[in-house]
Amino acid sequence: GAHTKHEKEAREFIDFLMNDENIKDYSKQQSAFTPYKDTYVGDEALNGVLDFYQAGKLADFCDHYVPASINLAGFLQTLIQSGNTEKFLNSMQSEYDKIEARNFR
Repeated sequence: GAHTKHEKEAREFIDFLMNDENIKDYSKQQSAFTPYKDTYVGDEALNGVLDFYQAGKLADFCDHYVPASINLAGFLQTLIQSGNTEKFLNSMQSEYDKIEARNFR
Protein backbone atom coordinates (compact mmCIF):
# COMPACT_ATOMS: atom_id res chain seq x y z
CA GLY A 1 0.00 0.00 0.00
CA ALA A 2 0.90 3.65 -0.03
CA HIS A 3 1.95 3.58 3.61
CA THR A 4 3.75 0.26 3.88
CA LYS A 5 5.89 -0.68 6.85
CA HIS A 6 8.18 -2.43 4.39
CA GLU A 7 9.22 0.38 2.08
CA LYS A 8 12.73 -0.98 1.54
CA GLU A 9 11.44 -4.42 0.54
CA ALA A 10 8.73 -2.90 -1.68
CA ARG A 11 11.33 -0.81 -3.50
CA GLU A 12 13.56 -3.85 -3.94
CA PHE A 13 10.62 -5.74 -5.44
CA ILE A 14 9.82 -2.90 -7.86
CA ASP A 15 13.50 -2.67 -8.81
CA PHE A 16 13.47 -6.42 -9.47
CA LEU A 17 10.36 -6.16 -11.65
CA MET A 18 11.72 -3.19 -13.59
CA ASN A 19 15.16 -4.71 -14.15
CA ASP A 20 15.80 -4.62 -17.90
CA GLU A 21 16.60 -8.34 -18.14
CA ASN A 22 13.48 -9.29 -16.17
CA ILE A 23 11.30 -7.07 -18.37
CA LYS A 24 12.77 -8.63 -21.51
CA ASP A 25 12.24 -12.09 -20.03
CA TYR A 26 8.64 -11.34 -19.08
CA SER A 27 7.92 -9.78 -22.47
CA LYS A 28 9.28 -12.82 -24.26
CA GLN A 29 7.50 -15.37 -22.05
CA GLN A 30 4.16 -13.55 -22.17
CA SER A 31 4.35 -12.42 -25.83
CA ALA A 32 3.80 -8.90 -24.55
CA PHE A 33 4.88 -5.33 -25.12
CA THR A 34 7.30 -3.83 -22.62
CA PRO A 35 6.30 -0.84 -20.45
CA TYR A 36 8.98 1.33 -22.08
CA LYS A 37 8.12 4.39 -24.18
CA ASP A 38 10.38 2.98 -26.89
CA THR A 39 8.83 -0.43 -26.51
CA TYR A 40 9.66 -3.59 -28.31
CA VAL A 41 7.88 -6.90 -28.46
CA GLY A 42 8.83 -10.19 -26.92
CA ASP A 43 7.28 -12.19 -29.74
CA GLU A 44 7.91 -11.47 -33.42
CA ALA A 45 4.24 -12.22 -34.11
CA LEU A 46 3.41 -8.86 -32.48
CA ASN A 47 5.63 -6.85 -34.84
CA GLY A 48 2.66 -6.40 -37.16
CA VAL A 49 0.76 -4.39 -34.55
CA LEU A 50 3.70 -2.55 -32.98
CA ASP A 51 3.12 0.61 -35.05
CA PHE A 52 -0.54 0.68 -34.02
CA TYR A 53 0.42 0.14 -30.37
CA GLN A 54 2.97 2.96 -30.42
CA ALA A 55 0.45 5.28 -32.11
CA GLY A 56 -2.17 4.49 -29.45
CA LYS A 57 -4.50 2.96 -32.03
CA LEU A 58 -5.31 -0.27 -30.21
CA ALA A 59 -8.57 -0.71 -28.35
CA ASP A 60 -8.82 -2.63 -25.11
CA PHE A 61 -11.29 -5.47 -24.66
CA CYS A 62 -14.58 -4.15 -23.30
CA ASP A 63 -14.53 -6.60 -20.38
CA HIS A 64 -11.42 -4.83 -19.03
CA TYR A 65 -13.68 -1.94 -18.06
CA VAL A 66 -15.89 -4.15 -15.89
CA PRO A 67 -14.63 -4.47 -12.30
CA ALA A 68 -13.30 -7.95 -11.52
CA SER A 69 -15.76 -8.36 -8.65
CA ILE A 70 -18.68 -8.35 -11.11
CA ASN A 71 -19.38 -11.83 -12.41
CA LEU A 72 -19.75 -10.78 -16.03
CA ALA A 73 -19.90 -14.36 -17.30
CA GLY A 74 -22.74 -15.14 -14.92
CA PHE A 75 -24.71 -12.08 -15.94
CA LEU A 76 -24.20 -12.87 -19.62
CA GLN A 77 -25.26 -16.49 -19.14
CA THR A 78 -28.45 -15.33 -17.42
CA LEU A 79 -29.09 -12.88 -20.27
CA ILE A 80 -28.66 -15.61 -22.87
CA GLN A 81 -30.99 -17.95 -21.00
CA SER A 82 -33.69 -15.39 -20.22
CA GLY A 83 -33.37 -12.95 -23.10
CA ASN A 84 -34.38 -10.23 -20.66
CA THR A 85 -32.09 -7.31 -21.55
CA GLU A 86 -33.74 -4.89 -19.14
CA LYS A 87 -33.15 -7.22 -16.18
CA PHE A 88 -29.57 -7.80 -17.35
CA LEU A 89 -28.80 -4.09 -17.57
CA ASN A 90 -30.50 -3.27 -14.27
CA SER A 91 -28.66 -6.09 -12.47
CA MET A 92 -25.29 -5.06 -13.91
CA GLN A 93 -25.95 -1.42 -13.02
CA SER A 94 -26.94 -2.39 -9.48
CA GLU A 95 -23.70 -4.35 -8.99
CA TYR A 96 -21.64 -1.52 -10.45
CA ASP A 97 -23.36 1.00 -8.16
CA LYS A 98 -22.49 -1.14 -5.12
CA ILE A 99 -18.83 -1.11 -6.11
CA GLU A 100 -18.86 2.63 -6.75
CA ALA A 101 -20.43 3.23 -3.35
CA ARG A 102 -17.70 1.18 -1.65
CA ASN A 103 -14.81 2.76 -3.51
CA PHE A 104 -15.67 6.42 -3.69
CA ARG A 105 -17.38 7.43 -0.46
